[in-house]
Amino acid sequence: RYRPVRLSSTTDTPQLPAFTHEIIPYFVVACHNRDKNDTPESTYYFDMFNRELAQIHNDHYGDSAKNKLINLGW
Repeated sequence: RYRPVRLSSTTDTPQLPAFTHEIIPYFVVACHNRDKNDTPESTYYFDMFNRELAQIHNDHYGDSAKNKLINLGW
């Protein structure tokens, strides 16, 4: 089972970029419901988290499809 590292900060600010803070509750609720064996609700929140994370990635780092290397046979 995953165990996070000990806190290294005395604040309650996540050590993640600020633009990801809004999706943290989706992940927490998904994990909580998974532990309660509530699979449909857990799946829903994991899907929400992953969808929002993909959107954040595209907004801040560009569309991953545009950043693929293509072998042109050289």
